Amino acid sequence: MNNKKNLSKIEIKGWQSWSPAYPTKIKIPIRNFSPFAKADSAYLTKIKIKLKPAPTGWCSWYAFGQNINSNIIINQAEWIAKNKNLLPLDYVIIDEGWTSRGDWLKPNLSKFPQGMKILAQKIKKLGLKPGLWISPFLVSSNSIFAQKHADWLIKNKDGSFLDGNKLIPIDNLLPRKNWVLNLGLKDVQDYLVNVIDTLINDWGYQLLKLDFLYAQHFNPDFSDAEFPDKLLADFLKRIKKTYPRVYFIACGCPLAPALGSTDAMRISEDIVIPYLRNIPILNSFIHKKTLGQLEQNLKLRKETKKFWQLDPDVFICDRSYGLNESQIYRLLNLIKEADGLKFLGDDLVNLDTKLIKKYILKLFS
Repeated sequence: MNNKKNLSKIEIKGWQSWSPAYPTKIKIPIRNFSPFAKADSAYLTKIKIKLKPAPTGWCSWYAFGQNINSNIIINQAEWIAKNKNLLPLDYVIIDEGWTSRGDWLKPNLSKFPQGMKILAQKIKKLGLKPGLWISPFLVSSNSIFAQKHADWLIKNKDGSFLDGNKLIPIDNLLPRKNWVLNLGLKDVQDYLVNVIDTLINDWGYQLLKLDFLYAQHFNPDFSDAEFPDKLLADFLKRIKKTYPRVYFIACGCPLAPALGSTDAMRISEDIVIPYLRNIPILNSFIHKKTLGQLEQNLKLRKETKKFWQLDPDVFICDRSYGLNESQIYRLLNLIKEADGLKFLGDDLVNLDTKLIKKYILKLFS
């Protein structure tokens, strides 16, 4: 009996979410390229997935970066709730800035004085679903966690801690360090399971955006992708199986080991960088690059849609980001073509209603 007729062939283009799905000579940022020789892979898989419906919503990162607090989140959520008849948005994602990386059970109380559980309850009372961002494998060097659990962190051959930023070859000279948890340790696995269980079952979050999932692959002890691929695959499968009603978005994630193990997958880089708003020359260069990559990646990764919903990143149209009209329409059409996640990134409370009518309504038409 030939079992191959039951298998599905899938060709993975590019290594992780943010990687270009096409050949490129420039290997920066480092984290976008596999530390091992081969990145593109052809798989035969028996995986058959019944995909959850693609969610809609709003994400805090693009309008506010890390400068968020409970008032900002609630103001956006209230606007969304009041305009439900105009925009069919379901989720509110609180992105980075609510705590230090690693201190996932200790929110920044100066920003969120009532904590994240109360905030989730308030979002639910508005008829919306709360979502939360974490980077489970990265630990800020100035976090409480890093001081308490240094023995859980991956080290370089010289005994220094592995920095997971992986932007440029001289990352070690940059002031902001993000060290990497050793997922191969059972204590680390148990800790992360406890964190995720708390966010879901205690705090009440219904969507988790899991970011920087490439980090394990840069462990200097690994000579090929086999073991870090397994670590990542086991982690994602475990949480997806344990929390079937929660929506998981993988970002900065190696594609091959995540097949069938996440609800949605980012397929390209961030469309905009919030800290570069109002810098037109730099933004013009960045947007040309990010939109071009999204268009190519979407074309080359569409086949993966049988395993997860495609996440093309958010739609934004505020002119302070530096997108011109043709770029805004290009982004809108690419997101519609992806036929997956549709999230907004603008400050909706202060966004010109003319822009909503001109662009955003077309995203959902």
